[in-house]
Amino acid sequence: MAMSLKNSSIYRHIFFLTSLVFLFTVSPSSFAAILSNISHDVPFIQQKVTIDGVINEKVWEHALKIPLNIETNPEDNIPASVKTTAYLFEDGQNLYIAFDARDPQPENIRAYYRDRDSSFGDDIVGIILDPANARNLGYEFFSNALGSQMDATEDDLNKTESTSWDGIWDSAGQITAQGYVVEMAIPFRLLRMKETRGKKKWAFELLRFYPREFTRRISNNVRDRNQRCHLCQFSILRGFETADSGDDLQLIPTLVSSKAQTRDIQNLPSPFETDNKNELGLDLRWGINSNLTLNATLNPDFSQVEADASQLSINNRFALFFPEKRAFFLEGADFFSSQSRLIHTRLISDPDWGIKLTGENTNQNWALFSANDTATTLLIPGNQNSTLATMDIKSTNSAFRFNQRLGDKLNIGTLITNREGSDFSSTMASVDGRWDITDKQQLSAQFMHSKSQYPDFFVNEQQLTDDSGNLQADFSDNAYRLNYEYRSEEWLVNAQRIYTGKDFRADLGFISKSDYVRDKLRVHHFWYGEKDDFWNKFEINGELKEATSISGQLLEREQIIRFDLDAALQSVSILSLSHKTQQFNQRVFSLNQQRFFFQSTPLSNVNFGFFARFGDEIDFTNTQPGTIVSLSPNITINLGKHWIVKLNHTYQKLDVAAGELFNVSLDDLKITWQKDNRTSVRLTSQFQRLNRNTALYPFSVEEKSDDLNLQLLYSYKIDPQTLVFAGFNSGRSTPNSQAKLKERDRLFFVKFSYSWLG
Repeated sequence: MAMSLKNSSIYRHIFFLTSLVFLFTVSPSSFAAILSNISHDVPFIQQKVTIDGVINEKVWEHALKIPLNIETNPEDNIPASVKTTAYLFEDGQNLYIAFDARDPQPENIRAYYRDRDSSFGDDIVGIILDPANARNLGYEFFSNALGSQMDATEDDLNKTESTSWDGIWDSAGQITAQGYVVEMAIPFRLLRMKETRGKKKWAFELLRFYPREFTRRISNNVRDRNQRCHLCQFSILRGFETADSGDDLQLIPTLVSSKAQTRDIQNLPSPFETDNKNELGLDLRWGINSNLTLNATLNPDFSQVEADASQLSINNRFALFFPEKRAFFLEGADFFSSQSRLIHTRLISDPDWGIKLTGENTNQNWALFSANDTATTLLIPGNQNSTLATMDIKSTNSAFRFNQRLGDKLNIGTLITNREGSDFSSTMASVDGRWDITDKQQLSAQFMHSKSQYPDFFVNEQQLTDDSGNLQADFSDNAYRLNYEYRSEEWLVNAQRIYTGKDFRADLGFISKSDYVRDKLRVHHFWYGEKDDFWNKFEINGELKEATSISGQLLEREQIIRFDLDAALQSVSILSLSHKTQQFNQRVFSLNQQRFFFQSTPLSNVNFGFFARFGDEIDFTNTQPGTIVSLSPNITINLGKHWIVKLNHTYQKLDVAAGELFNVSLDDLKITWQKDNRTSVRLTSQFQRLNRNTALYPFSVEEKSDDLNLQLLYSYKIDPQTLVFAGFNSGRSTPNSQAKLKERDRLFFVKFSYSWLG
C-alpha cells in the first residue's frame, strides 16, 4: 500500500542515541580465562615418523600427552562422553601430533574420502595454533578419520574463519576396532612466529568434533561463554627453541592449455570461433624471515576451476556477490580484512603479474599487494540499485593494510587502496579501530574517504550525474561505520550505524550502496537445554533497522522477530517474521514477510535442508506491489566412502494484481567420485528456466528462457599446489522462446602445477 513519505531523521537520531545510552549502562561481569596461563612443555625429539594413521613408533611414548576431556558445546564444560588423547612433539622443523579417538560404537564413525576442506560434518580432530601468541590470528589444522584435510585461519578480531588458506602439511587416518587414529605433521614454515631466543610460547587448542544426535565439541580447554574472545582462552605450548619459519622458498611453475569455442546463437547456423591457448606461469612464495613473506606471480592462471554457486538475479536491484577462489589473492587475504568490504579482488579479472608482501610480529601486521589488469571492472553504487561495469582500459591495482595492537584491549589500523589507468584514478583511505571495553563489550569504528576520477567515455556510458543531472567525472566523499556489541552466555546486543556519502566510491571493494545511512539494533536471548533434552539451544532475537538517504528521505524501516532452535538429529530450525516500510521509485510500500529455514542430518549419510520465503514483495520492474513465494530445498547424500551427490533446487514466483509476473526454477547438481583424498571426478550441472508473462512487462522480454551449464572435471592433488586438472565446460541457452537449448560456448582445458620447496 502506498503511503506519504516522511523525513525521519529526528526519529533515527533519537532511536540510535537512546540505544547506545541504554547499552553503555549495562554492567557486565568480567571473567578471566583461567586456562590461558596453563603451560605444557612439548619435547624436542629428532626421530623420523611415518604419517600413516598408526601410532606404532617408540617416539610416541616420549611425546607430550594431553587428554581432550571437556565438552564445551552443546554442553557447557562437562566431562567428555568419549575418550580422546593427543600426543605431541617437535623436531625443529615440524610439529607432530597423533590423536587416539576412542569410540564405543566405531561402526557409527562418519568419515568419507573428500577433497580438501570438504569434511566438516565428519568425525574430525585437529589443533588451532597461535604461534605468535598474540591471541588474534589462529591457524587451524583438522583431519577426518580417513585423513581428509581441512585447514583455515581464524581471525579473532573480526570474528571470521576462512578456509581459503591452504598449507602443505601431512595427515593420515585409520578407523580401528576402538575408534580411529589420526597423525599429523605440521611444518613450521607454514606459521608466522616470534623471532625470539630460547623457548617460545605458542597458544593452542586441541579439538574433537563428535557428530551423532548432536555434534559435540570436545577440547582440552574450558571455554567461557561470557568471553567474547576465543584465542585468549587457549593454553600454552612451551618449547620450539630452534623453530624458525623464515628463509623458506617455494616455486610453483604452471602450464595451462585450453581450447575455447564460442558462437552467436542468435544467428544460427553460425560457426564456432576457436581460441587456443598454451601458457606458462610461475608463482613464488618466499618466507624472508619468520615475520615477512613475499608472494609473486607472473603470467598467472587465474581461471576458476570450480564453478560459482548459482544465484537468481531476477527482480534483484543490487549486484550479486561472488567470493574469491583464486590462490594468489587468497594467500594472506585475512591480513587485508577490515570492518567494511573495501577489497574485493574478484574485480581484478585478468592480470599479467601480481606481487604481495605480508608481515607480522607480536603487536603489528601489515600487508601490501599490487597487480595489473587488462580491463577494469568496478561497482557503481546507489541507494536504489547497483551495477558492475567494465572499462576497456588497463589498470594497476594496489592495496596497503596496517594493524597495530595497543595492549590487550585496543586495536587500530589503516587501509589504502588505489586503482590507476588511462584517464582513470581512484584512491580510498580508511582508519579503523576496536576497543574491548570489557570481556563482554566491544566498540568498533571505521572512517573512510575516497576520491575517484573516471574517463569521459565511461561517464557517458554509465550516465554518471550530479544532483542537478549534469554529467559528473569526479567523485569524492566520506563514509563511516560504528558498531557496539555486548555478548554473554545468555545475551547478545548489537547497535550499528553505517553512513556512506553519495559520492563515496570503494572502487577496489564491494560497497554496493551510497547516499545511504542505516541504523540497526539487534537483541538476542539464549536458553540452553539440559543433558537429556531433545534440544540444546533456543534463541529469540529482535531487530529494528532504519535506512535513509543522506538528506533524510526514508528508504526502509523494518522490524524483525526471529526464533532459532538447535535440536536432535543435528537440526537447526529458524522462523523469521518481518514488517518493512520500503521506498522505491518515489513510492512507499508496506511489506510483511515470513521466512523459514530447516537443516538436519536424519541419517548419518544424508543431510537435508529447506528454506522458504512468503509474503509481500515489490515488483521493481513496474514499481508495484506483489506477493512472492520462494522455496529452496537441498540434499546431500554420501554413497559409501567414495561417492557424494549434492542437489540444490530453488523455485521463485512473483504475483501482481494482473496475474503471475514470472516464475523461475534453478537446479544445481554435483556428483563426485572421490577415489581417495587426492583423486576425484566431478560432474556439475546448473539449469535455470525462466517463464515471464510478456503482457505485464513495459518492454520486450522473452516468454521463456532456459540456460544450462555443464562441467566435467578430473582432479589429482598431491597438495594444494602440486596438482593436475583436466576438464570440459559447456554452456547452452535458448535463443528465443520457441527454440530448444543451443550450445553457445565450450571449453577444454588441462592444468599442471608443481610445488618446489627450497
